[in-house]
Amino acid sequence: MRRLRTEKRHLPIEAKRRDLYDVTKQFLKTPLDHEKLLSDLEKAQDLHKYTSKAFGGWESIPLRSLKGVTGPEGSRASGQHASSDADLFKDTNVMPDYISSIVKQIASGSGILKVRLMRLQAKRTIGEHKDQFSPGPPVARLHIPIVTNPDVIFQVNRKPYHMQLGHVYYIDVSQLHAVSNKGKEDRVHLVFDLVRNHDVEEKLKSAIESAQ
Repeated sequence: MRRLRTEKRHLPIEAKRRDLYDVTKQFLKTPLDHEKLLSDLEKAQDLHKYTSKAFGGWESIPLRSLKGVTGPEGSRASGQHASSDADLFKDTNVMPDYISSIVKQIASGSGILKVRLMRLQAKRTIGEHKDQFSPGPPVARLHIPIVTNPDVIFQVNRKPYHMQLGHVYYIDVSQLHAVSNKGKEDRVHLVFDLVRNHDVEEKLKSAIESAQ
């Protein structure tokens, strides 16, 4: 049994059965302050309108983007906007202080790529799709729910998950994924991408092993 556990520890992330993991303990030193997250959400919404995405009812506000641009351009997800070169990305003038501090804490010296507030309106869905990044270092996508309800379901490879307030989640978005919000209120997540350096990789592995 001991040898089997050792072998599992060295399996690559892609070989694991699940594609969504709670990584709160690995990435946060102190609990999230939900009231501050809500306050920052209100500030960002006052400064910038949501930009519509590919699916109806799916919208975003760019907090960090390619060259720090805002508006529809800042919410694009193709070309250089999907780059894993952190030097291309800058905070926008919408980035609030508390969210900025949380992202930097989680990044642990890793390059920070896009940071967005992602809203899915009530009674709407995001169809199945895969996200692609430009050639370069691997990328980790993390989600922090800010506004949610029990009827929000995130599916990865058609396996359902519900992400809870106060937690940080890693999602392998290179896999087939979709979201449905059957609740009566909009769902808003803080979503950001990090370059998967050694420290990030070790924390992801720790979360995966603890979930086995």
